[in-house]
Amino acid sequence: MKSEPNEDNRRSIISGYDASNWSFFVKLVMRLRDTTDGVLGRAMCGGTIIRSDVVLTAAHCLVSGYPYETFRVRVQYGDFTRKDVIKWDADNWMPHPQYNEAEKIHDIGLVFMGSRFPNKFERIPLCDSSYFGHPITAIGIGRTQANPPLYPDFLQEVQLQETGYNSCGFDINYQLQICLHGRDGIQNVCQGDSGGPVFPVNQYGNAVCLYGITSYVHGGKRLCREDSVHTRVSGYLDWINTSINNEA
Repeated sequence: MKSEPNEDNRRSIISGYDASNWSFFVKLVMRLRDTTDGVLGRAMCGGTIIRSDVVLTAAHCLVSGYPYETFRVRVQYGDFTRKDVIKWDADNWMPHPQYNEAEKIHDIGLVFMGSRFPNKFERIPLCDSSYFGHPITAIGIGRTQANPPLYPDFLQEVQLQETGYNSCGFDINYQLQICLHGRDGIQNVCQGDSGGPVFPVNQYGNAVCLYGITSYVHGGKRLCREDSVHTRVSGYLDWINTSINNEA
């Protein structure tokens, strides 16, 4: 039986290793604030710089259910291989309007910074085709061990492989989602990696394009093992471009 996504499915890199300095990666910290008592809670996600002032992430990272004035998105960017990061509050954010919390479909969102990132931070182009059969790199700073939870000091990465049709551990929409599988079902993304990038790498070790956005994994006893689901970026190119142009 195929598992359904739930609240425990939002998971970091398991059985990975310290990453290169992928300068398009950012960490998002979502803060729920009370007007009198300060911060009530926080959540962490990854994100990707796709334009000098725009970050792409998962919709579920940006949906709080609370009034706009009590919810804030802070972007941390810099060299996550050396803890050399800068914090910056986002100007605005936009989850996909058709995001479905129950089914996790359309799990994609945009974060608008209001001004440009420094020139030393690069954007990554968006994939417009399939990279099935190519090794796919996933990066993040979420859990490196599911239970008990352990978190890394530095950015982590792992190599995953895309599964074929009808061989994923989840029922997914292959036009809009990607299913990835790690070596022996052990390597995977996990909690805290949501919203972060997955991408193919060329023969020179450079990222080719942004292929997917980490969405969810198995929960329960199989927490952060076997398959993971990622939003397929090429399925949302029109929405991304239109949304950015409308925000300008």
